[in-house]
This record gives sequence, structure tokens and C-alpha cells, in this order.
Amino acid sequence: MKTISVFCFLNTVILTLGAEINIEATEGGQVSFKCSHKLASNNMKYFCKDPCKAEDIRVTVSPGETANSGRINLLDYGDGSFTVNITNLQMSDSHVYWCTVIRSLHNTYTSINLTVLKAFKATFPPTVSSSWFPNVTNSTPMTTSMGTNTTGNILKEKKGTTAKDISINLSTMLYAAAGTTATLIIFLLATYFRNRRGASKPQLHVCLDKIDSRNKVRMSPPITCNLLEQQTRSKQQTNVS
Repeated sequence: MKTISVFCFLNTVILTLGAEINIEATEGGQVSFKCSHKLASNNMKYFCKDPCKAEDIRVTVSPGETANSGRINLLDYGDGSFTVNITNLQMSDSHVYWCTVIRSLHNTYTSINLTVLKAFKATFPPTVSSSWFPNVTNSTPMTTSMGTNTTGNILKEKKGTTAKDISINLSTMLYAAAGTTATLIIFLLATYFRNRRGASKPQLHVCLDKIDSRNKVRMSPPITCNLLEQQTRSKQQTNVS
């Protein structure tokens, strides 16, 4: 009787060793978790869906082996523990599962509460690049697994239109400023060269409409004052002789 009591106690301990694992994951992603059991290194194991009847068993694995079925993969380490990996998660995968060890008297279980969250995509507005002035470039929308952002799509269109208008206005201002600057530079250069040419030209004093006081003759065409004085001096010397 004492032996039976001890055996029942050990059996109860084994049955309560299974832990409860709570997992949350995103749709389209994957999860991986480890189920550990005592005194199960040589036991067959399987992964099942609650209520874990025969038709609910997903994958069965032998000690130290690997097994897979569809999107579920089991890896037994040969020490009583095995890893469960589920890929490409679907919303329908949200459920209670069991990691089970097959035993001669009573199987042991570890409860797995898997919750798959809805993945939603966020669309970012187009970026604005600049070389001199901003030019709108429509970039490929980036997506993440955070969720669908309808407001982001509306803001994308509004921001794209505003940036385009700003680009057109800045381009017009640029052309106007460039034209004004070019005109001012040409005017300044013309003024500079004209003043320089006037300063380098010899200044001639021209005696216009000057009349010889003695001969009463109007000089035409105009001649320089120096030449007129020389002619007058020459006539005076001739009269004296």
C-alpha cells in the first residue's frame, strides 16, 4: 500500500509539471516556443489542438528527432523537451494548444494559449528631396505590419499637391531673380567700360566759332585752340617782316 501511495504521488507531480504558456503574435509572422517535461527523454511527443482528441493531433515527434506538417515543425532535444515552431500565422490559428508527452499510464500536457493579432499596414507620404529648391518626388510607399492607415493615404495626396505648388512657385521666383540679376550685371558692365573708355581718350579743346579779330574770318571747320594760336602767331610774324 505504501508503494502504491508513493507511485500515485509521483504520478501527480508529473501531471502538474506542465506549465501554461501564453503567446501573442502578428498575422503572417511566426512563433517558436519550448515545451519541457520531466522524465520524458525516451517518450513520444505530439502537438495538438484543444480538446486534443485523435483528430486534433497536428504533429508527432520521436525522441531526438525532427518532424513537421504544413506550417508546424517540432524538434525533440532528447532530454524531455521539444520546440514548436509555427510559420505564416493565420487569424484562425488563435486557439488553445497542448504539448503532450505520451506515457504508459497518463499523458502529461503543457497548455499553449496562442493569440494571433491582425496585421495592418501603414502607408507613409512621399518624401520631398532637394538639390537647389525642393522638387516633389513620388517615392514607393513603405509598409509595415502596424496596420492600415487610411488617414495616411489622404495626407499623402494633400501633401503631394502642396509640395508641387510650392515647387512651381519657387521655380518661377528663381527664374525672375536670375533674369533681374543678369540684367543688373550687364548694366553695370556697360557703365564701367563706357567710363573707362571716356577716361582714356585724350581731351581736345576745340575752339568753335572763334573769329580772327584781324581778318574777321569765321574758322570752319572747328580746329583746336593750340593750332589756332600757332596760325595767328605765324600771321603776326609775316606782317612784321
